[in-house]
Amino acid sequence: MPADGGTAVLPRVELHTHLEGSLTPSRLIALARRHGQPGLPAACLDPGGSAYRFAGFQGFLQLFRRATSVVRTPRDYHDLALDLGAQLAADRVGYAEVIVSYGVMLRRGIDPVAVQRALAEAAAEVEQTRGPVLRWLPDA
Repeated sequence: MPADGGTAVLPRVELHTHLEGSLTPSRLIALARRHGQPGLPAACLDPGGSAYRFAGFQGFLQLFRRATSVVRTPRDYHDLALDLGAQLAADRVGYAEVIVSYGVMLRRGIDPVAVQRALAEAAAEVEQTRGPVLRWLPDA
């Protein structure tokens, strides 16, 4: 118990979050512009939310694939990791184990070694500037 008699607030731990699944609307828009797909966000982020009405897990996967199709380069993964780090810091998370879809990278022809370097840089930056410790877990 703290000396003032209050309750200590410990940082939270996140043990299951997917990097690609943390794609925010603003990052989706930025990556779609970066990669010349300006129409993609409208297909994924319609104001009425109809894109989020799907039948079963396969429907979810189709939307997930469409939205994450703009995550293509080590820089994209780096930016996505910085966004996630900011959100985790805002949620008072001190440690996170983040799942990264290496199987998807390989199917898309993305160099996983270059992405891993970008993620290591992002994790170091997040830890130094915001506090959460990020660890990457491969998902094939």
